[in-house]
Amino acid sequence: MPNQKGHRDTSGGYADYVLGSGGNAARTDQAELVQQQLAQAGVKVELKKVPANDYFNQCVNRGNFDLTSFRNVDAVSPSMLTPVFVRPKDGNLFQNFGSVGSPETDALLKKAGETTDPASATALCNQADAEIWRLAHSIELYQRPQILAVRHGLANYGALGLADIDCTKAGWLKK
Repeated sequence: MPNQKGHRDTSGGYADYVLGSGGNAARTDQAELVQQQLAQAGVKVELKKVPANDYFNQCVNRGNFDLTSFRNVDAVSPSMLTPVFVRPKDGNLFQNFGSVGSPETDALLKKAGETTDPASATALCNQADAEIWRLAHSIELYQRPQILAVRHGLANYGALGLADIDCTKAGWLKK
């Protein structure tokens, strides 16, 4: 039975996994792996390929999917991810494509964004993170490699992964 966004009720053990038809083999392999793993848990997953040009415009950006996978890149501070986790409002999904959220998460993220004390902001973000995991908002499957070119001799600066740059330790090597 479709819910308010037209999705099937996945509590009965069924879900569509939407992916763009123009994707590479790795994307299809990933979708098939999710399909196989969820089958072991009793959830039947049907892979639904949509035209590549419709994938984001008609599916992801509108929240028209049960399951999907895409990259979320370039978030260099916790506040940049706030739109991913706040509840949609007046038809605007922000970047919360799954429309999963809570008043508690919204309040914690708002308060974290307003504080100027880094320790307090981190504590509030950690509280929001616990609530986000409780809601089963999104599942980060893996981190893609980051490649960054820097001049020879520049120390402690480059691809960050999950780290932050400590500007007090970055600089040029002495010759």
